[in-house]
Amino acid sequence: MYIAVVAVMCKPHRCPHINMTGNICVYCPGGPDSDFEYSTQSYTGYEPTSMRAIRARYDPYLQTRHRVEQLKQLGHSVDKVEFIVMGGTFMSLPEDYRDYFIRNLHDALSGHKSSSVEEAVKYSERSNTKCIGITIETRPDYCLERHLSDMLKYGCTRLEIGMLKKLD
Repeated sequence: MYIAVVAVMCKPHRCPHINMTGNICVYCPGGPDSDFEYSTQSYTGYEPTSMRAIRARYDPYLQTRHRVEQLKQLGHSVDKVEFIVMGGTFMSLPEDYRDYFIRNLHDALSGHKSSSVEEAVKYSERSNTKCIGITIETRPDYCLERHLSDMLKYGCTRLEIGMLKKLD
């Protein structure tokens, strides 16, 4: 059984680590303050997912529709989709943006325009193309109970946690 992996990027935003320390980590070359125009914090903008996101102006609906269509044209099955939400610490973004982003991922699969994340997830579950998982990039300090509750609401099944130092 094939699962189509669809990587999408949230809009460029400043890493919360910069606000706390004033420093940019060496492994995060991008972001709004970098030389890489329009890139997200932990990417340069030259990665395939970054380039697709830039072309779609970071619109989650368009990123999803374009990538699913591309995979179909390449002969891949798209009955089951797993999203990877890239672009840095997704959970540090405002809740209304996160809800908009996740809602549009699900809506892009179902073709339904939902008014809430919960509605979008329900339609996505009944769609011909189903979301079977979501991976979210985040940091240890954005894995608190309130963040985990939101991630479960979104349909998150896996976390990719970036460590800033060995003691995190």
